Amino acid sequence: MTRTNITRFPSCGNRNPRASGCRSTSDHEWKKQPHEGENAPRIIQEILDFSKKAQDEILAAGPVTKNKEEFQRLQGDVYCIV
Repeated sequence: MTRTNITRFPSCGNRNPRASGCRSTSDHEWKKQPHEGENAPRIIQEILDFSKKAQDEILAAGPVTKNKEEFQRLQGDVYCIV
């Protein structure tokens, strides 16, 4: 399973000058201008793609024989995101 480095997203504390905030993103959308760096729609799509991969891996895990309750908790978390 791949991991997403969430520290690169501005909402996680990184002050990336090229990252678009909500106002900047909406201004660019309204003016039909290209975005630079991270933007809300791109971040959302990355999260959904990552969540779908996690769901696929949960489904491929097969029967669980140990830590069933923990696996069910994780499975529930994954399905909530997707």
